[in-house]
Amino acid sequence: MTIHPRPDQERQIQEAMQAGVIHSAEDVIDVGLEHLRRRLPAIEAAAQVANAGNLVDLFANSPFAGTNMDFERDQDVGRDLDL
Repeated sequence: MTIHPRPDQERQIQEAMQAGVIHSAEDVIDVGLEHLRRRLPAIEAAAQVANAGNLVDLFANSPFAGTNMDFERDQDVGRDLDL
């Protein structure tokens, strides 16, 4: 595989190397892949929710299912205004 970074990406890679954040341009791939590995569980969970067939499935398959979150609204009707 050959990767061709854009000029702005090349500048960022050079800056990261000069700052000591990475040691080589190839390190960018490792950093990017690690970032993807960390995000993958959240992406998969969101995809499962997005593919739910109806509202019941959406809530049943939500990453928050079983957390006993309270979604009840406050019954406050506001305040009187003097006009």
